[in-house]
Amino acid sequence: MRSSRLLLVLGLLVAAAAAAFAFILISQSTGTTNPQQVQATPTPPDVEVLVARRDLPAGTIISDTSDLFKVVPIPAVDFEQGNYVHAAQASSITAKKLLTPLNQNDPLQVEQLGPLGLAEKIPAGRRAYPIKVNLLMGVGDLISEGDRIDVLVSFPMTVLYIRPGITTGADGSIQLQLKEDTTLDTTTKTVLQDIQVLRILRRPAAPPAATCRRHACSTADACAWTGSR
Repeated sequence: MRSSRLLLVLGLLVAAAAAAFAFILISQSTGTTNPQQVQATPTPPDVEVLVARRDLPAGTIISDTSDLFKVVPIPAVDFEQGNYVHAAQASSITAKKLLTPLNQNDPLQVEQLGPLGLAEKIPAGRRAYPIKVNLLMGVGDLISEGDRIDVLVSFPMTVLYIRPGITTGADGSIQLQLKEDTTLDTTTKTVLQDIQVLRILRRPAAPPAATCRRHACSTADACAWTGSR
């Protein structure tokens, strides 16, 4: 009787050990971790963006960002998805304009900004005129946008010269006579002074020549001699 009880106790111990071993194996296979070992992912800090203080129509020129926009923090996820203008970029968006309307309290997006056109660069009450120059007249590439220059014009003109002359009369007397002579001369005049250069349009560079086997030709032409002649 006593031996039967001993066997029963040993069987229970073996069964408990097997169950514990099976639980350890199942826990390892299912990836069960201790809740104390799980660390929460830190939330990224908010990002400050530019938000419209009032309704801004399309074409608004951005000259003073503090007057048109205010700084508002938004979640970092929204900033990445919306492509908004960071508050630190406020100084870089001056001298630009809005391409689309922006409602009050809406954040400013990068694609809503565009460069100023030539019309916005002309001061009030002024007019802009195109002047065609070559490399020599334009002083090479030394002139930049925003420079102030004088415009001089050289043109040909016919100059009339009146000079005194001496002629002999029929009776042999000497007479003083004025003679007119004309000559073609060139003169230079200053037509504009202290004029600001708004924009410079340069002719695009010519494409490089395509070298054929027998001769060189432009890329617009067909290279005929491509064989082994």
